[in-house]
Amino acid sequence: IHQIMQMALEGTRVVIITGKEETLLKKYAGVNLGNIHLRREMILKLQGKEYLITDNPVADHRGVLAKKLNSLTKRLWSLRQATGNLLSLIPGKSKKRNTSSLLKYLHAGPPSPEKVDAFETFSANYAVKRGFSAIVCGKIRQPATRSLKIGEKSISYFNAGDWIHHLSALEFSGGKWEIYKYNDLDFGLPNPRLKVTDEKTERLEDIFIVRKPLSADS
Repeated sequence: IHQIMQMALEGTRVVIITGKEETLLKKYAGVNLGNIHLRREMILKLQGKEYLITDNPVADHRGVLAKKLNSLTKRLWSLRQATGNLLSLIPGKSKKRNTSSLLKYLHAGPPSPEKVDAFETFSANYAVKRGFSAIVCGKIRQPATRSLKIGEKSISYFNAGDWIHHLSALEFSGGKWEIYKYNDLDFGLPNPRLKVTDEKTERLEDIFIVRKPLSADS
């Protein structure tokens, strides 16, 4: 976050595409804060080609009624959680442990190949219906740069993956998109002062024995 903020302060245009979990940020989609822009989707033009960037085409494809029902369901669930939190304050009521979305994602693991294939095919069809020949997604979190055939049209599909399970990012460099994989060697050797010493291999301190000076009578 600090790196992105620093880039924005130095003049880099930063566009944040809000996803499903960013409920609070979604309310402010369309807001510009200096060089930081909040958007639900973005059309990026590079070398004469347009790329549709969106988090989840499946959610965007839903009709107005489905989106309102989904919003109502979330509100009812939030109300239920709030009521449960109030009841937990009553003496004798047990408190339930809530698991954060991040912890759930950490334990969920990568999606199955069937889910990945279904998501990629749907995203490619979604791009064709919107009139695009390239789409960049993030929902399935499976890094990929491939070409998919939808009827007679060829669609370029890209996914950045994530920084938790895959340590990956999507970069446009040298005139093409590439998947970046984190590597310690890209950042040089670690500073030895920052290395944590294992207690078992910790060097023992030297012991000095100080003797009382002998008197002249002894």
